[in-house]
Amino acid sequence: MCLSFERSGSEIKRETYLDRAPRGATDRDGEKIDIHGKLKVKIQFGNTTYQHAVYVADIADPFILGLDFLKEHGFTLDFNKNELRSIHEEVTIFKIEHRSESIRQVTANENITIPPRTEIIVPGYIGNDVSFNSGLIGSAENKANGLLIASTLVDLSRKTIPVRICNVTEKSRVFQKGEVLATCSPVTCVCKSSRLLLSNLPQQLTPDLLENAELSPEQKSSAERLFQEFEDVFSRNSSDIGHTTVTQHRIDTADHPPIKQHPRRLPFAKQEEVGTLLREMQENDIIEPSSSPWASPIVLVRKKDGSTRFCVDYRKLNDVTKKDSYPLPRIDDTLDTLPVINGSRL
Repeated sequence: MCLSFERSGSEIKRETYLDRAPRGATDRDGEKIDIHGKLKVKIQFGNTTYQHAVYVADIADPFILGLDFLKEHGFTLDFNKNELRSIHEEVTIFKIEHRSESIRQVTANENITIPPRTEIIVPGYIGNDVSFNSGLIGSAENKANGLLIASTLVDLSRKTIPVRICNVTEKSRVFQKGEVLATCSPVTCVCKSSRLLLSNLPQQLTPDLLENAELSPEQKSSAERLFQEFEDVFSRNSSDIGHTTVTQHRIDTADHPPIKQHPRRLPFAKQEEVGTLLREMQENDIIEPSSSPWASPIVLVRKKDGSTRFCVDYRKLNDVTKKDSYPLPRIDDTLDTLPVINGSRL
């Protein structure tokens, strides 16, 4: 069976089709194919032109030659050289690539309907005889019908695996139980240790923290081991303030229009210092360039040690911000919940 992709057939009039397409046609992954019709085309290999009937279908590949064409026109498969050849001419058509047997099909675990212009996560099934523990979900090769499959890392030790599918068309898409949703390829997980080496920390970190502590030698030894175990929580310099990618903070201003305040004038002597502070914060991933319609002026505050604290006047922004109904707990209340050990909580 020879297939031509839909774009090739989009300019073909309906009356040019020889007949309507057969129902229930599937691809090599076992997924149903929407076939528009059948027609005769000319196919050229080298200096020889052949005529053959092909089906116009919704597939991702430009053209797929079937065994019916190869048999009818005398083509041979040379598995020793892994090549496909024409017997009329010495023309190598293409090299056959063996599909990795480790790539598995992910099928629908139940009947699923995806509404138009909707993205959902559906349960998929891969079988019990997989030889790898982690896999990467990918799109099946014929997903040219308005369905997008998100690349997702999944744990194959579970009975079902999540498949994220987006239907960008105006029609609902129905998957029957057992129908192919996506593919899953093995993943080798190489995880780097999140712990920092003790040599990267300031050399005097542990002695400085324990020098004036009223602890016995055994307690100091235990404290040193504790510092080494959680060394990654200590700041190594003034620019090492830490950050998280687990969540993203959002300021809820409801439907209030953006507030744009003009920058305040700075003394000429302070302008260079502001530029230096901005560069340092950007290099340390504390700030980043932005084109936000919101703008608040900066304020420079002199510290007791003579250095400058870089501040931003957010008072007008705070006035329109929706107040959070979940305040932080009191520190003293939190400390009171700690157990007392040897007469002290710390």
